[in-house]
Amino acid sequence: MIIFHITIRRTAWRIQEPMIMKLSWDGGAVSQKEEQKLARDYMCDQYTPESELYKSLISLIMRSSAKLCVIPMQDYLGLGNNCRINTPSTVGKNWKWRVNTRQLSLKLQKEIQEMTLRYGRMNWETVE
Repeated sequence: MIIFHITIRRTAWRIQEPMIMKLSWDGGAVSQKEEQKLARDYMCDQYTPESELYKSLISLIMRSSAKLCVIPMQDYLGLGNNCRINTPSTVGKNWKWRVNTRQLSLKLQKEIQEMTLRYGRMNWETVE
């Protein structure tokens, strides 16, 4: 059984140090700008504005063959790393983030519902 649990932080590509190195698909080191290009190339998505690229990544994850797909609310909201719920190996700062009810707009609810239905991940009855 494959389970996907991934966090997407759209601002992760906007960190002040543009040359922080990460591993590429083939094991070589790449900059954040190159990492973003790799992700766009993998998704065949060169046109989505950077501010909404997180939606393409969520869509990619939902299309996977994983039996379970967990998308944190922060990712649906397009929030950055400053809204993490948990930072591994730290004490005292975890589990503090809370969603604001104003963030849960009807538009967002509709987007989540449509995406989960589109990719066969909807496992609840809708209430009109």
